[in-house]
Amino acid sequence: MTDMTLDEAVKWLRDHVGDLRSAARVLRESPWGAKLAATAAEVDKAADEATLAIAALEAARAEAGALREALEDIRSRSSIDLAMRSDQFELTARLGDIHQIADAALANETKA
Repeated sequence: MTDMTLDEAVKWLRDHVGDLRSAARVLRESPWGAKLAATAAEVDKAADEATLAIAALEAARAEAGALREALEDIRSRSSIDLAMRSDQFELTARLGDIHQIADAALANETKA
C-alpha cells in the first residue's frame, strides 16, 4: 500500500470509509452495544476523518490542475511576449538558444 497514486489512495479511502461505518453500526447493534458505544464513536470519528481526507485530496487535485493551467498560460504569454519584442538581437539570441536545446534533445533521442 506504499506506492499508491492519488487516485488509488482516494479509492482505497472511499472503500474503507464504508467498512468503518459498517463496523461502527455492528458494534452499536451488538448485544454489548452499550459497552461498545465509545468504541463505535471512535470508529465513526475515524470514518469522518477519512471523509475529510478524501475532500482535501480532491481539493488539492483541483488546485494542482488550476496551477498547471495557469503555468501553461504564463508560458504561452511569455512566448507571445518574446515574439513581440522589438529587440531583434535578443530575439535572435533566444531563438538560437531554443534551437540548440531542441537539437541537443533530438541528438539524445536518436542515441537512445
